[in-house]
Amino acid sequence: MRNFYSIFIVVFAFLAGCENSKQSRSNVQKDVTVGELIANQQIEQPKVKTVALDIYTFQIDSVRLPEIQNLICQTKTLPLAYNTKDSFSLNGLIACAGDKNDWEKISRPIFQSTPRIAKSVSLYSVEDISDDVVITQISQPESILYYAGQNKAAGIGLDGGQITLRIKTGSVIGLRQVCRVDITPIYKGIKSPANQVGGEFVFGAAQVGCRLGAGQFVLIAPATVRAGQGENRTLGDVICYPQKPGKTVNVYLVNCNSIKEPLDFGRHK
Repeated sequence: MRNFYSIFIVVFAFLAGCENSKQSRSNVQKDVTVGELIANQQIEQPKVKTVALDIYTFQIDSVRLPEIQNLICQTKTLPLAYNTKDSFSLNGLIACAGDKNDWEKISRPIFQSTPRIAKSVSLYSVEDISDDVVITQISQPESILYYAGQNKAAGIGLDGGQITLRIKTGSVIGLRQVCRVDITPIYKGIKSPANQVGGEFVFGAAQVGCRLGAGQFVLIAPATVRAGQGENRTLGDVICYPQKPGKTVNVYLVNCNSIKEPLDFGRHK
């Protein structure tokens, strides 16, 4: 409406300035109208889908973990896509995707454990552009056994750094108000004067993806209890169990709040 009045004022001033001109007032009004000017305006529209996501790190009592794992296994409302499903679980992770009804069930044991929201991040994701969300810090060197798929496993040493979730959203052909979300754990080494770039390792075998709509989520949790002394630690141990020994475990919720399509830009949902 403000743009309409601004254009109206400009046109009014133009017409007033032409009052003494040889061209008649009626001819000017016939040649240019406010409606035509508005129609000719080039209003830039967004060219891509944008997705509003919330990423939560819940730190819960590990006593509740078996119940949560059981509910995750039962939640099959939305299918998940893995690079390698067997490797995902071998790397110590378990996941599910669902809607508000599923969250009501899973959240009960989570909140009964008096959880602490260790971190929350609101992300406005543009399709086909990756965003990295830091989920944990590595303060001292870690050694893990990483399963890369096709029966390949290797010991990997991780120096001090960060583990992030690389989140990438995209469109689903033929569907509106639905997006594709891919979640991949990434290790990033600490930058140093000798190495300004810092090391990065992509845990591709631990990637999980899903089609989400508003109000739907992906939940990631450890597939096993914390590795004991002398046992091989996995990626799940690093991501889900704090380095300091304790009775807590981290689970990660990626929740889709809203999706804006290019033609829906500016509408209130």
